[in-house]
Amino acid sequence: MNVTIQEWLKRAEGDFRAASREVEAQDEYSYPVICVLCQQCIEKTLKAFLILHRVEFPKIHDLEKLGQMVQQIDPQLQLVDKGLDWLTVASGTSRYPEGDISCEDAMKAYGICETVRWLLLPAFSVPSEKSIE
Repeated sequence: MNVTIQEWLKRAEGDFRAASREVEAQDEYSYPVICVLCQQCIEKTLKAFLILHRVEFPKIHDLEKLGQMVQQIDPQLQLVDKGLDWLTVASGTSRYPEGDISCEDAMKAYGICETVRWLLLPAFSVPSEKSIE
């Protein structure tokens, strides 16, 4: 695996670890952070997958669009219905004080993140339970 892909995955894994710590803290100030970190983790993992397959992608943060690009490469992944669009919106909403992110929203974001990681990490021959070295 090339260095660029490894770097994207390291950063994604860092986001996932930080989200996991925030899930453990579970206070109202953590909920927006969990949404942002989960969105970032998935965005970086999707982009690493595209790089792995030598597919150029626009500089966007829209998980649904990135997921569609990934699914064109591997239709069996079935990413489109995994909540990517919802996570993109929730992450954007969570960045502003008027964005109302609940515990349920944060746990949904975390669940989407876990599911998508579980689907994508085997493409890199990396077990999802372990960190990216």
